[in-house]
Amino acid sequence: MASDYTCTLKEETLQLAIKELNENPKTRILEVKAFRERILQYTGLQPRTDTEFLLRFLRARKFDQERAFQLYLSYYRMRKEDPKIFTGLKPSCVRHMYQSAMSFPHTHRDREGCQIYLIFPGRLDTSHYTIEEAFKVEFLNVNKMIEDEENQVRGFTLLIDYRDFSMSHFMMMNFDFAKRVSKLWQDAFPARFKACLLVNVPSFVDIVITLFTQFLKSKLAQRVHNIGSDWKKLHEYIDPSCLPVDYGGTLPGLPTNESWVEEMMKCDEKMEKESKFGFVDDTLGKDSDRKQQDAITNMYCIPVLLLENISPVINIVIIVIVVVVIIIIIISSSSSSSNSRSSISLLYTGTAGS
Repeated sequence: MASDYTCTLKEETLQLAIKELNENPKTRILEVKAFRERILQYTGLQPRTDTEFLLRFLRARKFDQERAFQLYLSYYRMRKEDPKIFTGLKPSCVRHMYQSAMSFPHTHRDREGCQIYLIFPGRLDTSHYTIEEAFKVEFLNVNKMIEDEENQVRGFTLLIDYRDFSMSHFMMMNFDFAKRVSKLWQDAFPARFKACLLVNVPSFVDIVITLFTQFLKSKLAQRVHNIGSDWKKLHEYIDPSCLPVDYGGTLPGLPTNESWVEEMMKCDEKMEKESKFGFVDDTLGKDSDRKQQDAITNMYCIPVLLLENISPVINIVIIVIVVVVIIIIIISSSSSSSNSRSSISLLYTGTAGS
């Protein structure tokens, strides 16, 4: 199947792929072939195996065959285990969500060449739409953007503007949502998320952001930056010429999403074909390695598993309790440190006096 692929990377991006992702143009097709053969040997799976698709996973895991294989399986497990999100998933089914312009790609890239992805959570009409519908749009958008090989190599920078984000939006979020989102973007999707920039963040959202980052691996958590309205800080990541005046930039305004919506509405047939791939039985590939991995994951996620079905109100109460406990620990630690320093000072004074 080598003939089904033609590399579209720019020369500069290709050199970046060679340096950062261990991609070798001379052996690329052989790597894909080995990856494909392993996938085809896996029972209970109806896989998509074209070269362009498989390269997404290899690049996302720096051409580490084992890690790319686990990511590939996780991608299809996710689709099987969350039918509420992925059954019948296609753009036309959430056309109403696209009309709200809640999220779409920017026409510019950041200083590192990453695709800027604009997200406006406050535009979600909580009286009519659900968090699952919003989740569908995010998956469809990123799934479309990752078709661009430049994005596979350079990755994404998320610019999330919390303007108009209210308590009604806050109440829609819970531990289950946080777990699902983190699981998708970290462990089950072939994309490189290089930075997450948060602007216009209300004070009551700070707690949620802090707790949400606890679900992220340390490397990804370090890429989440609460910019607030510090536009100078934002400009370290994105040049002012690519930003509107509202963000301290020079553009008259952000781009609209009309052309993006038009492009997405043409993807129904492609998504219908995509839905035919995946696990075809109930095993979900749960071999001994998977069971061992699940056991380890669950051991560290017991609080999440216990809280995932609790109502938003109780979630908020729990969040407040957790924050209070953290504050008490910090104060106690600070007090202990202060007492320790005082004791050392007294000991030193007494010794000097004698």
